[in-house]
Amino acid sequence: MAIDSTDRVTSRRAILTAALGGAAAIGVQALATAPGVRAVDVPALLNVSNAATARTTISAGLATDATLAVANTDAGYGARITADPTNGAGTGAWVAVGDATNAWDLTTSQLTTAETGVYGYSDTSALNAAGVWGDSIQGTGVVGTGDYGVLGASAGAAGVYAQGIAPARALVVDGSVHFTMSGRISVYKTKTSASKAVTGVTSASLVFAVLATARTGVYVRAAVASAGKVTVYLNKAPGLSTNVNFVVLD
Repeated sequence: MAIDSTDRVTSRRAILTAALGGAAAIGVQALATAPGVRAVDVPALLNVSNAATARTTISAGLATDATLAVANTDAGYGARITADPTNGAGTGAWVAVGDATNAWDLTTSQLTTAETGVYGYSDTSALNAAGVWGDSIQGTGVVGTGDYGVLGASAGAAGVYAQGIAPARALVVDGSVHFTMSGRISVYKTKTSASKAVTGVTSASLVFAVLATARTGVYVRAAVASAGKVTVYLNKAPGLSTNVNFVVLD
């Protein structure tokens, strides 16, 4: 039986229509997966640089594990975090545990962590909270280098607290030591005592004083602390003006 030319045209049109439909479907799928039209950013990729234009947040409700774990099986870094703002006022890493209301932040006007490599804050327990904890079984827990290797400041108990578990020493100093609550008092030649104002001294402070000028038969009889003042007493008038060095320990 002869094939009608009309059937041939119809068949060709059906094949072309199906082919075009398939191509369109493939095109739609490709567009849907193209990075430029995704509804969200692409996942972070390994072994390449990942550029971001906004904050990336990773969150998980884990009671006994870490939200993010990074391990290096060779001699490099486990994690390397840098901040390189044009004005040099950034913070390399800012970490807070508990209520961070009182933590220093770049968003505050007077307190700022600008130009800080690592900032750690904890507000979970008044007795046990630690902003930064450095621990080593055999080496050094925390190493600080710079114009000031370690700076401790406190408006409460102590700027630096050192504890030695016997027989270890609480503090070892290799080099000279400077105490701001120390100084020199000059006793006039006909006087037996002299005082000097020293900020922070109280009646409970301990004062140690020695002659800084050699005077035969003269010695420091007492060194007394009172509110904002240190007074030294000699056993007799020195005959010549005499200097006395003192150190206050509170």
